[in-house]
Amino acid sequence: MFEPVVIVGGGVGGAATALLLARQGIDVLVIEKDKFPRNKVCGEYISGECLPILQQMGVMDALNERPFNWLKHVTFHSPSGGEAKFELPKQSRAFSIRRWDFDEALTGLAIEAGADILFETRVLDHDQTDDGIRLTLSNGKEMTTAFVIAGDGIRSRFLERKSAGKGQRLFGLKAYFESGELGQDQFEMFFNCAGYGGYSHVEEGTVNCAYIVPESLVKELRGDHEQIYQQGLLCHPTAAKKWGGVKRISDWYATGPIQYGLQTDVSDRVIPVGDSLVTTEQFAGEGIGMAIKSAVLLSRSIQSCGLQDWKSARELYLRRHHETFAIKIGLLNLLRTAMSIRMGAEAIIRTLGVMPDLFQLFYDFTRADYRGFEDP
Repeated sequence: MFEPVVIVGGGVGGAATALLLARQGIDVLVIEKDKFPRNKVCGEYISGECLPILQQMGVMDALNERPFNWLKHVTFHSPSGGEAKFELPKQSRAFSIRRWDFDEALTGLAIEAGADILFETRVLDHDQTDDGIRLTLSNGKEMTTAFVIAGDGIRSRFLERKSAGKGQRLFGLKAYFESGELGQDQFEMFFNCAGYGGYSHVEEGTVNCAYIVPESLVKELRGDHEQIYQQGLLCHPTAAKKWGGVKRISDWYATGPIQYGLQTDVSDRVIPVGDSLVTTEQFAGEGIGMAIKSAVLLSRSIQSCGLQDWKSARELYLRRHHETFAIKIGLLNLLRTAMSIRMGAEAIIRTLGVMPDLFQLFYDFTRADYRGFEDP
């Protein structure tokens, strides 16, 4: 009943958890609905503070065989065209990499460690019994497990989301473009009345463009990706000038709806990890980092309590996760509210532009503490 440990979802949180548990000698089965590797809507930005954890896990060694790009300079553009420019401290240098490459490297390491991954397999149904959770899979099989680790994202089928009366429904879009005028080590983000989005190189000659817009605009334009791009991001005057004539070199990828400010009810036989438990505001650049850290917290909790006492491990993990992230998530929610208002985004970016020393405070405000996540 306790093995294999079943993880639903092979994204960053699920794959990282599978890797860490497999290295403890635990049998792990990952059920992933997509064929890997795959393109996924993502800013593809990984904050530098996450680097020691990725090195410790062996992920950076795997990534050294793949193209990725170090980022040093950041520019925020306000709705009216104002800007704030910063240089990331050496210890905070971020990097950008295609999710296609990052996810393939991470799942590859999990498989090497002994995890089994069922790709292109969906959980069609699940129900809770006295013995555990019974899963019905798209490959025709059924299985019962004591608990499920839910790594299937913000719209996890194992969690019940309830509106807390906050936030609108949003959609995310991503495509790759030629380099334009963007420097190889630069990342720039535009805030406007329709949403926000950014650009960064994932490799030489290729730039990721990812942005978020309200559902109302998607409906108004009937899902026309190119028109959504024109009115959702290029409505910013500086973005239009810099990127309006740059060639797109991939299809558009879209995801949604996304809604922040939701309350999550978690069944006592479900352990959420990564975006399934909490999703940060995208402009913070902390989505991948927080998914990795939640996997570390969960694997350590299971190691401390033992797999047989998974209920205690679950309680320990959720408590540690709350202690680690709750305050930071609350602050990010406040910042999201301020940045979603035109005057708020304008005031914050213009203030940072004339008082660049405040950037370190702003930077620290938007990310969780990584100290203590490395092995002793």
